[in-house]
Amino acid sequence: MTRRGFARVHPLVKNTAREFAGAFFDNQDVFSDNRYERTEEFRIREKSQRAFVNAHWPEFVKLARKALTVLLAEPGRDESEKTQIYDALIAERGLPSDEDMVAPSIMRLN
Repeated sequence: MTRRGFARVHPLVKNTAREFAGAFFDNQDVFSDNRYERTEEFRIREKSQRAFVNAHWPEFVKLARKALTVLLAEPGRDESEKTQIYDALIAERGLPSDEDMVAPSIMRLN
């Protein structure tokens, strides 16, 4: 699948994926695999957070969908926010599955 397929990702999911990509660049353990520091090779290749996010956000779409799904079940979360998340996830039904959208693993960059 071409990158054009990612243009159909719901804006809420896309923005969440972009946030995860930025957090990954900033050494946060977004994959919960105890990898906090990016390698020297990663830092040489990926010059800035903005460039990294623009190039690699699609690889964080699956993680973004999972995170948004978890927010739906959070007690005390605002109902209007839950409705927005629910609508975004429903809007993505029928879009290419995560398996169809698989990009090379982001972990090879680390």
